[in-house]
Amino acid sequence: MTIPVPASRKDRALQLLDQVRAEVVNNELENAVTQLAQLHDHMAEWRRSDIIQIARDWLDIALEDDILTFDGASAQSYLEKWAAALESDSEHPELDNYHQRVEKRIRDKNDSLQIRGAVSYCDELLDAADTLERASDPPKPDFVMQQYYRKARGVALTAQGSYTENVDIERLVQRIDRIHNHKETASHIYPMALEGSKYSNALSNLDQLPDDMLIPHYIATTATTDDTKLTFNGMVAKTEAYAEIRRLGQTWATSTLQKAIQSAQQYLEAHEPQEAVDKLELGDNIEKFLEDEQRTELQAAKTKATTDLRNREKAESHTQKAIEVAPEDALRAWDEYATAYH
Repeated sequence: MTIPVPASRKDRALQLLDQVRAEVVNNELENAVTQLAQLHDHMAEWRRSDIIQIARDWLDIALEDDILTFDGASAQSYLEKWAAALESDSEHPELDNYHQRVEKRIRDKNDSLQIRGAVSYCDELLDAADTLERASDPPKPDFVMQQYYRKARGVALTAQGSYTENVDIERLVQRIDRIHNHKETASHIYPMALEGSKYSNALSNLDQLPDDMLIPHYIATTATTDDTKLTFNGMVAKTEAYAEIRRLGQTWATSTLQKAIQSAQQYLEAHEPQEAVDKLELGDNIEKFLEDEQRTELQAAKTKATTDLRNREKAESHTQKAIEVAPEDALRAWDEYATAYH
């Protein structure tokens, strides 16, 4: 038994058209009108089906394509044509599903544009700041920080509040936070060294910064009131800043060493070895800048002060002993006293 193949819409339309022609030829006008009505209904259904399929095909492609190429207005137009092609007002789950997907796609596209706009604007601010810093006559760091780095950070944090858990925004916030923190650290390098003589800390902070980062350079001037005033003098490379601060640290350490040795010697001459020992405890932040010969000189001074301190402690011990035994043994007390000052 052969299973009949369903006729296509086109074949059915041609069949109905042939029937209309046959009825007209036979002067069967009533039958012709009936066949014509069937043809009209068939063509209308065929057209509605094509409209729905065209809309479905277009939406399927658009919903899977790049989100930024999604045309929300055209999508809404196809949905309207689909809805108009339906004969009844009953629920249509498939159409409702496409409505939901289109609305979500429109929201997602708007979010994506906002997110990319935030990222792009932040990049523009960072690039502009970098251009200013690398200019021959850069503006003061506070201006660049306020107008560019902090503004970029504010934009990123605002976007983070609007688009929580978005990967691109989280990466943006982390990147700008890192840059912002580096810039804050860099702005305090020279003030830390020149105002607080914390050369070791300044070098340690420099080590934490990227190698290609520019460092705000300052020149120190001392007023009559002994207050240090810093004047901004452009931007310098990290290696240049490191070399200068280390050189300044060595000069400061040399001066501090000489003053300490001189003061310690004065304390020793005044028979105050403990004060001399304390004066020579310069600490690692100073000693790390000393040359080998200077360390040897410092160690010799420490040895002398320590020896004098021990001798004094021994003398005080013998003197105390002499005082304790004097009432009972004057001769022994004299020996203790003589040993104390031998």
